[in-house]
Amino acid sequence: MLKGSREIALAPMAKEPLERTSIQQGRLMLWLAAWMPDLGLELFEPDPNREQAPPAVLVNKRKVRIANRSAREAGVLFGSSLATAHSIAAELQYHTRSEDREEKRLRLLAELVHYRFSPRVCIQRPDALLLEIRGSLELLGGMDAITGRVQEFFKEQGHGIRLGVGHTSRTALTLAKTGTGLPPADDLSSEALRDWAMQALHEAALEHAGLHPGTVERLHNMGIFKIGALIGMPRNELGKRFQKELNQCLEQLTGEIPETPAFESPLQAFRSTTHLLEPVQTRNGLEHPMRHLIGELEGWLHARCRGVVRIRWTFRPFSGEGSQVLTGFALPRNDSKTLCALSRMALETAELPPEIMSIELEALETGPVDATRNRDLFGNLQASLPDPSDLLDRLAARMGEHTVRWLHCNDDHRPEAAALSVSTAKHFRTARKEKPVVFAPGKRPLWLLDPPKSVTLRQFRLLSGPERIQGTWGDQQVNRDYFIALHESGSCCWLFQNSKGWFQHGYFS
Repeated sequence: MLKGSREIALAPMAKEPLERTSIQQGRLMLWLAAWMPDLGLELFEPDPNREQAPPAVLVNKRKVRIANRSAREAGVLFGSSLATAHSIAAELQYHTRSEDREEKRLRLLAELVHYRFSPRVCIQRPDALLLEIRGSLELLGGMDAITGRVQEFFKEQGHGIRLGVGHTSRTALTLAKTGTGLPPADDLSSEALRDWAMQALHEAALEHAGLHPGTVERLHNMGIFKIGALIGMPRNELGKRFQKELNQCLEQLTGEIPETPAFESPLQAFRSTTHLLEPVQTRNGLEHPMRHLIGELEGWLHARCRGVVRIRWTFRPFSGEGSQVLTGFALPRNDSKTLCALSRMALETAELPPEIMSIELEALETGPVDATRNRDLFGNLQASLPDPSDLLDRLAARMGEHTVRWLHCNDDHRPEAAALSVSTAKHFRTARKEKPVVFAPGKRPLWLLDPPKSVTLRQFRLLSGPERIQGTWGDQQVNRDYFIALHESGSCCWLFQNSKGWFQHGYFS
């Protein structure tokens, strides 16, 4: 965790600007900024946390914008031309910046942290997320616990971050970029947080405040390099010499104007795509990117207390049509280990492109997780209890989704039409809406003959009946009297009589 120094000795600052804040009467927000300086390059790294990653850079307009650790250690500098970078590191890998992919990644990360750390999440383009955590402090165990969990979460997602905390969102992001550290965890009251943040801002460099580069250059030419040097200057004079952007920035840093953050709304569907650096030709090579996508899905599901019923994998080559693999589950699932295992089984029999360049995972259907599964009468978790749904899911993953069918009741009194065979997905959708149907034991057999077999009554001994089924369905007139009978061989059978004679319609187990 980025702690930094927590003791900053500075001269007392004037309080006049803070006394004009319009939000001083209420409790100030507590913002946590997660800045990802290498986001654009991390999108292309298959495993950013590995130690021996080859030198790689992200370029925009043939200029280096981001370099990984290996490239920096080799001497590649920010702003270098691609040709210069290649001359410094002969094995250099380069990737062209994709703003669209960065935007999608930010939206996905915002979706994953929703409700995990805060219900209030903002996207700060192009490379940061802002979380309002005042209401999450007590729930998650305090500042140290939150920042530690945030660090661990982004590391699992393959991103290195720097954290900043402040009484405004712009202050938090500025302090994240300066690497100031975090406030004392023993006093996070509004007044103490604001005082600490303002002292930290006093020594922050101008280029971290989010000002236009031209404005920063003009201020540097005037000998102004720190934000603290601007805060005490007359605002009217600054407004005359610079555009209103500068005064607006200072007001947002100090909290003199109320914030109107645009909080992100949670998405109702999950779909994520990962693009591979090199074409993958074997199923084993797909394991790591698939596990990464399932980890994202798991976080999305846990944030909503839901499980997935049906997922769709799409494997695309560099050009041409891709292939899809559907996987359904008997009950909603949200654990990545099981999802990975079942997805690998489904992949064994699937036809995939010879070379795969991108993988997409989509949750087609979700449902509430049954918290009573594998629990005893006292509610204790019994991991050793066998779960029938595990077997069904393995069969479906191994032999195809169509191999597992479920029996459902149909609104039809004819025995041969009273039950339907449906897929797992349709079974789950129907089961959520309909009340369970309870069959009277011994009245109707589950094993029916199709068509009913003509029999001679002398081979049977009638035990009970008759039960009449009569009516018209479509253009078919049905008039049957049903009996439970014992065959001379000892089997219990279901017979009916109509105008054409006696027929055996099924067996009782």
